[in-house]
Amino acid sequence: MIMEENIIKLRNDGCTYNEIVKKLGCSKSTVSYHCRKNGISRFDNSIEIPCSVINNIQNDYDNGFSLRKLSNIYNYSRTVITKQIKNKRITTRQSKDERKKSVVKNVIYWRQKAKINLVEYKGGKCEVESCGYNKCIKSLQFHHINDKEKDFTISGKTKALEIMKKEVDKCILVCSNCHGEIHEELYKNGNSSIVNKIINK
Repeated sequence: MIMEENIIKLRNDGCTYNEIVKKLGCSKSTVSYHCRKNGISRFDNSIEIPCSVINNIQNDYDNGFSLRKLSNIYNYSRTVITKQIKNKRITTRQSKDERKKSVVKNVIYWRQKAKINLVEYKGGKCEVESCGYNKCIKSLQFHHINDKEKDFTISGKTKALEIMKKEVDKCILVCSNCHGEIHEELYKNGNSSIVNKIINK
């Protein structure tokens, strides 16, 4: 009886099923059972989502995220999320090859967008003072200052942006030419005067 009362109270306070499950440690089917028993709809039309969250949902949807994934990320039901999305994708049956190509295309797009964000986060140009190159984003690269602190390489990774920013904090942003010079110095001398200048400025 106490479980039922707690579920109803939390649901009336605007908690989603997932939030109730986390707070009470019960199953989603238990939440669903007590809500249906008490005439409470699973999909509450009165749920208000902040504009900033709606914009994030739309951006992620436009970048190929599924409704299921959006529901898990933002902790709203798929029905609630669907109501917030404009310009819905036209769904057609795709062959296995078409689906694979679509997934690859979305991953490539996400990685390109992530690199733009990470390059801007690091200042948008080569950090070597005498260089400052910023013309082509493909020619800007991340060099780990200390290889022992490196958890993963930046290029070719699809991780949450915040995780990638933490890794980028261990790096300097350099153009491909300066990056080549850094590795040449490391190979010959075991350390790089270019990296030392950037760290100590």
